[in-house]
Amino acid sequence: MDSFWKSDQNIDTYLLRLRNCIEAISPTSEEDWQAFSRSLEFKKFKKWELLVEVGKVENYMYFLVKGAVMLVYPRNGMDYVIRFNFPGSFFNSYHSFITREPSQLKVEAVNNVSVFRICRTDIENFYKRSAEARMVGQKILEVYHFQKEQREIAFLTKSAEENYLELIQNDPDLQNYIPLKYTASYLGVAPESLSRIRKKLATRSRVRLSI
Repeated sequence: MDSFWKSDQNIDTYLLRLRNCIEAISPTSEEDWQAFSRSLEFKKFKKWELLVEVGKVENYMYFLVKGAVMLVYPRNGMDYVIRFNFPGSFFNSYHSFITREPSQLKVEAVNNVSVFRICRTDIENFYKRSAEARMVGQKILEVYHFQKEQREIAFLTKSAEENYLELIQNDPDLQNYIPLKYTASYLGVAPESLSRIRKKLATRSRVRLSI
């Protein structure tokens, strides 16, 4: 069996990371955490495997613990990258999740990925049982929308180079596993422009090292 699919020895560490992430947003009781964690499903996806497909209704909320995913809007034969997600973040096709309409987005693993996910029904039942859980859910949505707004402002006010530098702060090695065209799509520039940005940054780095 491929070692990627074997039982992951880090699940307890991943659970702690998820709990710490939730606690940083809004404190939770031990009782609520235990009830919530029992509803979680641990899943692995291989590189380029789809977590969410276009045309299907989104039924899960995901928390990424390993690897990276991209949210993509396919149109006229082109893939437009809306967002990359890295470990420690929540994601899904949110519009489909809320409206119960087929997703217009796909979510794709850009390398081997490990996630926790919880189904919509379990979330709704959890909210019904606990006002504290509803508060946590609301806080998570507030963080999501704040980050979305900050990202939109950055793309309006910062250069492609500045936005690229912020992106690689999440994972300096991403250029080794995410094809140039997808990163360029996310930044809203042509692949040739991103190549020039990378060369410029590499030259600048070499100059600093030589000083």
